[in-house]
Amino acid sequence: MSYRHVIAFTLLGGLVAGCASEPPTFADRVMAEGQSRVEIARQWEKGSDEASRGEERVKAGRRLLDEGRAELREGEKLIASGNVAVRNSREAYRALSLASEATVTARDADRRNERLERIAEEWREGESRIKRGRERVEAANERIEEGESRLRSGQQLIDRGRDLMRSAENRYQRNESQS
Repeated sequence: MSYRHVIAFTLLGGLVAGCASEPPTFADRVMAEGQSRVEIARQWEKGSDEASRGEERVKAGRRLLDEGRAELREGEKLIASGNVAVRNSREAYRALSLASEATVTARDADRRNERLERIAEEWREGESRIKRGRERVEAANERIEEGESRLRSGQQLIDRGRDLMRSAENRYQRNESQS
């Protein structure tokens, strides 16, 4: 091949390559802009969905907190009433023990035993209330903890969703200003 042929082929190749890399047409630009707007809309919708899920999670967390606090109060009431019953039973037992010296007849002994049985039953009931109260307090604390956890994760979802929405809106505004 001659030197001229090499130069001719090089020039011809350059012209062909130049024609192949034409600037994007109007249709290409509109399609790209349309695709960009679809992506922005999807991002905004995703953010809106996350924020909505977060709001639902926050509501559920608040509901759990309210329920947990109510259950906590009930447990504390059970414990308090149980403590009162136990204290009263102990005092009644002490008083009855001191009066045992006055037992003279079998009938007096039977009455004393019946009173002791009632005192023992009230004492057991008081201890049972304390136990049930502690169980309720424990369950209430777990519910409160779960409610707080849902509140935190819900707020994170809301924040992340709002960030996505703001980002999409900013992208849209930048695209509008460049058009």
